[in-house]
Amino acid sequence: MGDKEEENKLIEPAEEKISWPYMTIKSFSTSLILKVAAVGAIWGWGYMNWSIGWLLPPVILSVWKVENSRSSELKRLTAQAAVMAKEKDIITSRLDELPSWVYFPDFDRVEWLNKILYKVWPGMNHLVRDIVKEKIQPAIVQSLSEYKMTGFQFGRLVLGRIPPKVYGIKVYETNTSRNEIVLDCDILYAGDCDISFSLGNIKGGIRDFQLRGMARVILKPMLNVIPLGVLRIHVVQAKHLMKKDIGMLGKGKSDPYAVINIGAQEFRTKTIDNTVDPKWDYWCEAIINTRSSGLEVAISLWDWDPNFPGVETDDLLGRASIEVSKVKKRGTIDNWFTLEFAKHGMVHLRLTWLSLSKNVADLQAALVETQQLRVTSMSTAILTLFVDSAKNLPCLRGSKQPDVYLEASVGSVVGTLTYSISILMTKLNLEDMQHPYDLQNADPESKVIMSMSLHVLKYETPEINIDEEGDEEDFSQLQKKIERQESNISFSQGSSVPSTPLKKQASKESIHSVVNSTVSSSAAVPPAGEVEKDIDREMIILSESVNTSSAHPELIKRHFSITSSTGDWKLGRIQLTLRYSVPRQKLVVVVHKVANLPLPLNDPSSIPDPYVKLYLLPDRHKETKRKTAVLKDNCNPVYDEQFEYVVSQGDLNERVLEVSVCTQKAWLSSSNNIMGQVRINLSEIDVTQAFTNWYDLMPEIKKSSLKVL
Repeated sequence: MGDKEEENKLIEPAEEKISWPYMTIKSFSTSLILKVAAVGAIWGWGYMNWSIGWLLPPVILSVWKVENSRSSELKRLTAQAAVMAKEKDIITSRLDELPSWVYFPDFDRVEWLNKILYKVWPGMNHLVRDIVKEKIQPAIVQSLSEYKMTGFQFGRLVLGRIPPKVYGIKVYETNTSRNEIVLDCDILYAGDCDISFSLGNIKGGIRDFQLRGMARVILKPMLNVIPLGVLRIHVVQAKHLMKKDIGMLGKGKSDPYAVINIGAQEFRTKTIDNTVDPKWDYWCEAIINTRSSGLEVAISLWDWDPNFPGVETDDLLGRASIEVSKVKKRGTIDNWFTLEFAKHGMVHLRLTWLSLSKNVADLQAALVETQQLRVTSMSTAILTLFVDSAKNLPCLRGSKQPDVYLEASVGSVVGTLTYSISILMTKLNLEDMQHPYDLQNADPESKVIMSMSLHVLKYETPEINIDEEGDEEDFSQLQKKIERQESNISFSQGSSVPSTPLKKQASKESIHSVVNSTVSSSAAVPPAGEVEKDIDREMIILSESVNTSSAHPELIKRHFSITSSTGDWKLGRIQLTLRYSVPRQKLVVVVHKVANLPLPLNDPSSIPDPYVKLYLLPDRHKETKRKTAVLKDNCNPVYDEQFEYVVSQGDLNERVLEVSVCTQKAWLSSSNNIMGQVRINLSEIDVTQAFTNWYDLMPEIKKSSLKVL
């Protein structure tokens, strides 16, 4: 037995602890004595005035011997460790700092993150400087004020070129909520930052700052706050819709209704029979759950056919769309929108963006607003429920597990929960997160874990910028401002002005083209003789407050056209506004008014029933045809209707806008109904800016003619 043990001892190599030749007390003392002796010898050599040639050879020989012995020792120990399979001892002995993923296998390397930090670090300096100046510095000043220390401020703040390094990240998979992600990050920062600050007359700074430690990052909640807001839509009315049904007497009619789509949400108004000017007064609310800038409110008008029910078989009366992002930015849009895919027709929409508030005081304002509207379908708040889980539910049929819904299960009720909203209103931020609730009519241990959050609908008045590109639909705010200015108009006595009241241009394009400048309050009213001239006139309206002490009266310059001219051809004149929207790739045409239409020579008592018809040549078909409403017995009709054409900017210069003023034909009349016409070559004008002008009506241009006027 003893022989075997001795044999095993001979076979198994004795474990020998390898000591790496790093500094010890003995080595330190020896090195110190040798260095003192060497320095003393050198000093004595100089004291004796001996030649330096006797000193250099011994020093060089000594250095070579020490380095050679150290290298040999390292090679020997490395070979011994390799033979004894002690790679771990080699690594741990030669490296003072190792990344966490070496020690802990549950840490993952994130070299991809370090590469990203290396790329973005130079641009982080501006962001960090703003954060320090706006948030960290005020917090430090407030803290130091408690100790009567004032005057703290940061001076130089440079992060340097060396970013922090993340050695490893650990993601916790257990013992965490399903609504959060917990990370441990092993971070090392040894950068070249240069930070200076001052406290009164004392100056300080941070340089060569180093930091090594574990940072815990908790990401919660995993989902964004949903919903983001509520869009309140009011479909007021429509006018001048197309007539899809032919009546017995030859007069058309329609049975219109509207369908509103916002994403997957759809709303429908009631159907109004036998009208082309329906008034719905319909309210609906859409919950917005996405931040997508392309989300639109799409409204389509249909003619209901009682013989063929269903949207697919009903006739389309036109469509309109509004971007939700524009409504959110402006707060409210209240305007008439021209229908697309229709010859004529407009729809009046009022859209309001309601943000979500956590303040209970805002609930009273929301209640007052809904009471004033007197609409029972309006909401004042949104209750959001997030059901996390349910535990210990009873089995209904032996050991079979039920298919559970939030309120009921297939077969029978598993349990019920009644919660008073008034209790939720007493909670902090109007929310109760991850709370277990006991189920009624269930086992005593049955619980449901869910989160509840209450959001009050709140209207916030935004800052409106009327000069922003793409704002051609919404000019109600500017129009209201002009109305307020007109209420303060005062003209000096003795000035000659027309007795006919001035009418507002209901076109934002025309307003944009003229609301550009501020004129001195001393501007004079033009003489009567100039007003009576048969030319286009720009009237300057001087807005002065009733209180004469106002130092800055505001003036609005608008194209109020005062004309008595019938044009060169004695057929009347038409006022148009042209504008091209580059982002929307649309040509916007606004028909304002027609003036001084002539009466028939053979029957002066026959007053025309005028309407305006538009074509975008060279295409002459129903897709490019636009038509205004018919105004009965009127030689000076005012339309203020807006039409749009989808056309690329490159094709715009090849297009010609044909505008015809027509009168409604008598029954079975074969005479031509065109009273006058004008063709506008779009290549000759700059329609990227709003352009408003009067045009003389000319005789009808035959279709075969290529002449452009």
